[in-house]
Amino acid sequence: MEPQGPAVWEEILKNPTVKSVLNTTAREITRSIFGTGRRRRK
Repeated sequence: MEPQGPAVWEEILKNPTVKSVLNTTAREITRSIFGTGRRRRK
């Protein structure tokens, strides 16, 4: 186990830019998986 690992992830996750990119990426992946036509939950 490298003690460097968790610290690096903490620094990355602290970055608001990285967070927004991750959110956008997750949204795009979810869209591609479920399809854009599924908007009936709201």
